[in-house]
Amino acid sequence: MSNKIIVNVTEKYYNILLLENNEIIEYHREPKNAVYLVGDIFLGKVKKIIESFNVAFVDIGHEKDAFLHYSDLSPHTPSLDIFTKQVLKTKETQDVCTQKLATPTNKDGEIKQVLKVGQNFLVQVAKEAIHSKGLRVSSNISLPGRFLILLPFNNKVTVSQKIAKASERARLKRLISSIKPKNFGIIIRTSAENKEVATLDNELKSLRQKWEEGIQKLTNAKPGDRIVTELRATASILRDIYDESFDKIIVDDKTTYAEIQNHLKQLLPERKKVVYLYQGKKKIFQYLNLQYKIDQLLGKIVGIKGGGYLVIEQTEAMFTIDVNTGSFIIEGKNKEEIAFAVNMAAIEEVYRQVRLRNMGGIISVDCVGMDEMKNRRALYQKMKELLKSDPAKTDVIPLNKFCVMLLTRSRLRPAISIENKEICPTCYGSGKIQPSMNIIGLLEEQLKQLCSKRKLRNLTIRVHPYLYAYLHQGFLSKKREWFLNYWQWINIVQDDNLAITDYQIFNSKKALIATNPKLLQAAKQDDQSKNNKKTAQ
Repeated sequence: MSNKIIVNVTEKYYNILLLENNEIIEYHREPKNAVYLVGDIFLGKVKKIIESFNVAFVDIGHEKDAFLHYSDLSPHTPSLDIFTKQVLKTKETQDVCTQKLATPTNKDGEIKQVLKVGQNFLVQVAKEAIHSKGLRVSSNISLPGRFLILLPFNNKVTVSQKIAKASERARLKRLISSIKPKNFGIIIRTSAENKEVATLDNELKSLRQKWEEGIQKLTNAKPGDRIVTELRATASILRDIYDESFDKIIVDDKTTYAEIQNHLKQLLPERKKVVYLYQGKKKIFQYLNLQYKIDQLLGKIVGIKGGGYLVIEQTEAMFTIDVNTGSFIIEGKNKEEIAFAVNMAAIEEVYRQVRLRNMGGIISVDCVGMDEMKNRRALYQKMKELLKSDPAKTDVIPLNKFCVMLLTRSRLRPAISIENKEICPTCYGSGKIQPSMNIIGLLEEQLKQLCSKRKLRNLTIRVHPYLYAYLHQGFLSKKREWFLNYWQWINIVQDDNLAITDYQIFNSKKALIATNPKLLQAAKQDDQSKNNKKTAQ
């Protein structure tokens, strides 16, 4: 099996593709100037506590206060709070290993019992701001590495559930328990499987050094200061997704190539040679025709093997995926068998789309209706099997009697979407056009203003050929009617570039002086949209 990571660098974006047997399974698009905060540790200040919802809002130096629910408080928050106060008071670093841990918080307690308004304490960003929601933070501090995750003020050692072999789980737990420092917990990641003690010990020392460097910053910190910074987006993605199954990392930018080589040299020195620099004249996405595939895969309608298709919609709260049979037909099979075959093919594409678009939150999959329980159960088991290789935490709820499957997937960053839309030149995105009589009414009102009140002459109106024909229709046409009203001929010119409901009025100097108000409104919206995109970039 050939697995590759393709890194394409443009003027504005880092594009990272994961390919398994030349099939795209993941796509990450990171703006070069984007500042992602997940994993960063800040000195926060409690601004508000809402007891009825058991939440607090914490100022970490951003426009919106971060959201902290009681469930996001670590049981060891009291120990962290005492430690933070000591460092801020003495202006000296403190050793976690020598601290006496305080009594853990109650799982079902109240936030007002742990925090108070004006209190300074350490928080870590758990989720980026998404849509109208602000950042979500936690006091459950963790420092992730490639093989281990370091947890200050914790003494537990846990092993990833994805390491299935009991003897390996026991070996890793025994090994880490013997080398971990006091008052530090460790989560052993899946990638640590079969790793030697020296490799794990080196990373453990590196993570502890990172923590100590952060505490050094805390000695002179003020609320809103960043204490520990997570890796840049590209490096953190490679850290989390890269494993030995990938035999090539192909990069089309020299600077990024050097950064990745250096990162791998520290992470996995023996794998440094898997990084290749692509130096073709075209960008690698163009050379491999990958951009076209990405645009197809991230569209609203996505085809599935056999002739069916998915319709994917995103709302504020959830994703909805509708499975359709399309031209999917199997000769000699009944309706139930065809529906089952379509759904089985669709589930594979649904899983691929979930990872590809980085979907998060609630995902509703409306499958083709099936009557037999065994078929619904088989579909559920298929999705569970596929989700085993999903790096994000995902839960799946079995199909109900309406053949709807629900997934809940952890969401740390906004989902990826590619805008393949243009505003309709006729309805301007509303889905409706003005009646012809309304257009003529608008036009005549403007002519009245220009000819009767402003006394302008030698006017020219540019219209779509359809409207041009209507204005010239019959002996007593609109053009003749206007002549009798204003005692001047209005020059009417047909223009194929205008929409059916658009018109433009020019004065004698060929200057545009009036148009359909809807056209002006759409132009303003379009300009605003472009400005918003520039600001975001």
